[in-house]
Amino acid sequence: MIDNEMQSEIVSDIESFANALNGDDPYFDAVKYVADAKVGYYGGPDWGDAWLGKRGHARLEIEEIAVIAQEGRNAIARVRYFWQAPLFRSASLEETLSLTRTAQPSELLLEDEDPHFWQLLSNEEERTVDANSQILNHAIHQILHPQPTKSDPLAEAALTNLKHLGLAANMFAHSFNGVFACYPQYVEQALESYLQNAGMWKVPGYSTRFTFNPNLSSYQFSRDDESSRIVLFYEGQDQKPLFRYAGKAAIGFADGHAVLVSPDEMKELIWQP
Repeated sequence: MIDNEMQSEIVSDIESFANALNGDDPYFDAVKYVADAKVGYYGGPDWGDAWLGKRGHARLEIEEIAVIAQEGRNAIARVRYFWQAPLFRSASLEETLSLTRTAQPSELLLEDEDPHFWQLLSNEEERTVDANSQILNHAIHQILHPQPTKSDPLAEAALTNLKHLGLAANMFAHSFNGVFACYPQYVEQALESYLQNAGMWKVPGYSTRFTFNPNLSSYQFSRDDESSRIVLFYEGQDQKPLFRYAGKAAIGFADGHAVLVSPDEMKELIWQP
């Protein structure tokens, strides 16, 4: 039997964690919701800056939180959410989160705040989670085990351009009832009025341009739950991305987000929806 009061607390604390990830200081706002995470440890603030840059103008929006088990101090919840960006939203994603009820340190408490709350647990048995489809679990693991890396300005610039292209593509499709109604050879002209400048097509630091996945001509943007795995733009040709950023390739996806992808992760991507 799930205690109603505990269920309300769980829902509230998961929502607070998501709101922290949406804030201006995602690491320091979210770290208290992750069990055993050490505040301010090396790499944590750097992760927060990287998350902020990748998130851009998008926000995580919770659709539903269902507490499916709760016994004493432990609980399991299923969360459905999506990315909301200006003028478009991603397909819904669903994850299962594990939680434990604990008392937060007194120095983190606000005045008259209840010290007991629910913290999120990292899945230690599966250290590698899909950053595209398990966004919350990935964030939990990264906050608990931050792995600082040197910033690659060219990679960051490439991802920024890909996000602009993805947003423009979604805006264009929105004008055609969610359909990308354009032949591949006219994509640059079609998106011209939706981009701040045509320079977004250029790969930063190189003379090449980003490539549109022609399989997405006539693609129905608003109907595909796999849009976070569907390749929309990339560097390279003929579905052969260039892994030029420390062994990873910059990929823009149909839901508008863009990340660096390794050759192994590439196997999970969708080229023909």
